[in-house]
Amino acid sequence: MSAVGNRPDQVLPAASRLRAARLALALAGLAAASGAAEIISFPIELQADRRGRETLEWTFAAALPDRPLREDLQGYQPAVAGAPILWEGPAELRWDFGDGCSPVSTGERASASHVYEQNGNYVVTVTARDRRGVFATGTLEIEVTNRPPHSRHVAAVEIDPATSTVELTATSQDAEKDELQFAWEFGDGQAAAGPAEDLWRVRHRYPGPGTWEAKLTITDSDGAEEVETKKVRVIGGDPGTESEKVEIGDEAPPEEIVTGLAGSVSGAVAADLDARVRPLRGLYLQRVASGACRFMFTAWDDASLTSLIAVVDLFGVPPEGARFRIERPQVTLLFSPDARHYDYQRRVNSGRLVDGLGAFIEEVGRRTPVPGGEPPDVPPLDPNPIPDAETDTRLPAVSPLGVEDRTSFMTRSGTLDLEFLPGERAIGHFDLVLEAKHGHARGQTVDFDFDLLLDLAEARDQGIVNYEGCEPPPFEIESTWPRAGTEHLTLERPRIQVAFSDRIDPETFDEATFQVTYPRIGGELVPVGGRILRDDERVTFVPDEPLLPGVWHTVRVAAGETGVRSRGGEPLEDTEGSGWRTSKFATRVDTIPETDGDQLLACHLFQTARDAPLVPGKPAVARVWAMWERQIGVDEAAHVEELTARVVIKDALHNELAAAWHTFVRPDRWGERRIQLRAAEHTAQIFGLVPRAGLAGPLRVELEVRDEPGSETLRIAHVGRCPTTVWDHSPRLSIDFVALPFGEWEDSDALTAVGPALNRIAAAAANHSWQLFPVVDVEHGPVRTLPFPPGYRLPPVADCPSGCLMNGAGEGHWWQGFDAWLRGQSSADIVVAFGPHGVQEGGSSGGHVRQAGRGAALFLVSDNPELFSRYVQGVVHEVAHTLDLEHLPFIADGPGANARRDELLALREGSKPIVYRGIEGLLISRDGRSARNKSSVEGNEDDTWLPPLMFPGGFPTHRSFIANHHYRALQRLFEDLGK
Repeated sequence: MSAVGNRPDQVLPAASRLRAARLALALAGLAAASGAAEIISFPIELQADRRGRETLEWTFAAALPDRPLREDLQGYQPAVAGAPILWEGPAELRWDFGDGCSPVSTGERASASHVYEQNGNYVVTVTARDRRGVFATGTLEIEVTNRPPHSRHVAAVEIDPATSTVELTATSQDAEKDELQFAWEFGDGQAAAGPAEDLWRVRHRYPGPGTWEAKLTITDSDGAEEVETKKVRVIGGDPGTESEKVEIGDEAPPEEIVTGLAGSVSGAVAADLDARVRPLRGLYLQRVASGACRFMFTAWDDASLTSLIAVVDLFGVPPEGARFRIERPQVTLLFSPDARHYDYQRRVNSGRLVDGLGAFIEEVGRRTPVPGGEPPDVPPLDPNPIPDAETDTRLPAVSPLGVEDRTSFMTRSGTLDLEFLPGERAIGHFDLVLEAKHGHARGQTVDFDFDLLLDLAEARDQGIVNYEGCEPPPFEIESTWPRAGTEHLTLERPRIQVAFSDRIDPETFDEATFQVTYPRIGGELVPVGGRILRDDERVTFVPDEPLLPGVWHTVRVAAGETGVRSRGGEPLEDTEGSGWRTSKFATRVDTIPETDGDQLLACHLFQTARDAPLVPGKPAVARVWAMWERQIGVDEAAHVEELTARVVIKDALHNELAAAWHTFVRPDRWGERRIQLRAAEHTAQIFGLVPRAGLAGPLRVELEVRDEPGSETLRIAHVGRCPTTVWDHSPRLSIDFVALPFGEWEDSDALTAVGPALNRIAAAAANHSWQLFPVVDVEHGPVRTLPFPPGYRLPPVADCPSGCLMNGAGEGHWWQGFDAWLRGQSSADIVVAFGPHGVQEGGSSGGHVRQAGRGAALFLVSDNPELFSRYVQGVVHEVAHTLDLEHLPFIADGPGANARRDELLALREGSKPIVYRGIEGLLISRDGRSARNKSSVEGNEDDTWLPPLMFPGGFPTHRSFIANHHYRALQRLFEDLGK
């Protein structure tokens, strides 16, 4: 094939006309390519966004709109025998993030991430280079603002109940890695302040039992603060008492138990009472939670018309019994003004199984206690008017205490010491302060000093005493975080927590009994350094340094007789038989490049050529790379080898544009897994993108993962950017396909016979042009016959092939002007004329769109189906000529040019594949739902060859592809033409 016209300058024009969405800075004065005619200057549009919670992570995208064509002026030189036939080596992008860290190369990938350790202003510089040196650069100034320190956890545990001493611990992380200051306020008027390293663990002695609110203020070097509060529950205890509950010893029980409640009240009301004990609406004891039962009763002093309701929660009642100290047991003491009120309360709240018992049991069950939480409420007094009923005549008519209105007092403070032996006895002593909540005595108090005796064997005849489920539950692990099997844990220094079924013995939890580990080569577990924070019923581990990324870690808690224990001394059962209880989780792989290795999250956009400005309205495809490295010294079985994620493309406003699931494999496993790079199997291809005018870049790529296999919950584990520039043009190209009745086609039957083949070639060529050129559509109709003017005849093709026919074979021949005539027969952008192949095939272009306003090409074909793909590629090749694209490699005119062209054409028939290093693209289907990879670095998905579309001579469509710089040259042409 040949083309008319002289080759333009050796170096492609600068792409400064391309619009930059945010910033495009051109670097002038770059060295020109060897033999280039001018200094070249190419911009890189550098786009950035901040991401990060624990760290100051920024993501970047570099949009390089063009690069120079590196060829010598003397033209193409044939390859040395046996060497690859290559042109245009790949470009390399190198990033300097401006904070003193070593520059990082991402190869041809145009995305990068970086974590800044301090706030401030930084200048990010990215340079692009090839084998001839740097040819483009871009810079961007970013401001890294300070973030307040992030509190990780505040914990509190009573370590010495006898002295009400509590250990408080906390950890915090600052994205800028500033030195942090801790200021504790313990809630009792005391405080402590100093460096976090000194005060991450403090011990404080409170005045006594109660609930206190501690406050921690964390301040970084820039003055930013974070405040955390913590409810601190102090139980306290008699000297030598270690907990709220102790087992009953072997001492002999009282000889006789006479059920009753006796004692005195003093204060707002003064009286000595001797009351009968009865169940509360038929209930004495009922399970309300695992290992927790509600003990309740009523007491009635007929002589004074005084009644009482008591409700307390007992956590873990062993069969052998235990002694409990209960803070603020819920007691309501009611003084009735007359016998009618008193008798009504007795009928409602005491006695055996009464009406409405089922609903009451359900109501009691709903008041589930929370260990360490607020005490349960007592059933409310009935506020409704007392219905008329016959009153017990044995009762005093009015209150002997002089009470005129119903007056109730409820617990304000105090304790109940209770000895509870299932099936035998309950012996308790109340030492309380009760306060009136309503009525004329509101706010007044009474001291309540009473002893309780209850024969539990006899109580079974009066109400329900259900011991089932009251026994202490085994000391067990109730939950872990991260949950067992969790993958992609994103936090670098996560709070690793284990919650238990009972209050822990803090003295049994330390670095030897509670560990986070990973296996080194050989399987030996290596503990991670960190801090242990102890709460009443959970323990938290916070690593000192970031956990190794992409590694399975093991949380283990010592079990058995030498392991951890509850406050009551119960050991954690060794169910695994190893002396440990274990749980595993995997950390997120690291895709932030720190060296020139295979560690990167990158995204490129394609409509044809990679990262070229996008044509609005035309389907595009995003290709996403997720690459990470194995950790040195870690056992191979513990490495994360694959990452299954929902890959989501979003716009700058976080609107989802397209998504697809993909399983990424660690690069060093590609060979073993037979991942085909030339088929792009190592990357996710996201279809369904159709850019629109005004779309702001860069686009955002998110990898959403499941925390656990099979989970329906997705969360974002990785974020990156796709360099995005949306073109200001949406050109359409029109092609008029015609058949010329000359040669053997002068026979109308012969032309009719070849018509279907011509239409197939035309339709395929129009579609392939749409696939390769930066156009939103290629308009064409069926092939039409274009007759010559009367007396106009072309010479036989055997004597004058396509180039001769198109160019007139020199001055003086009577078919001179064929090109101009052909262009005058249509209003389309390009006229493509088909002629009979004769003894030769091929094509030639005449007038070009830029110079003549309309292009024209002639292509000689036949209906041979074996040549169909070559014909299609050849037609597109000639159409490209009319759009100013020259042959690649270009053979300069001059001595020896024809010989060099012959050598070049001979390469088509050789066994050595031709690969042009300036091709990075996708051949995308018309519906935008499938694509074939065309990469000079990764390979051609359809062949081992990858010559450029403009290589002299024809190739099948699956073998060749348009060079990236040619694609961008077409964009500049359409810009100039205003299309």
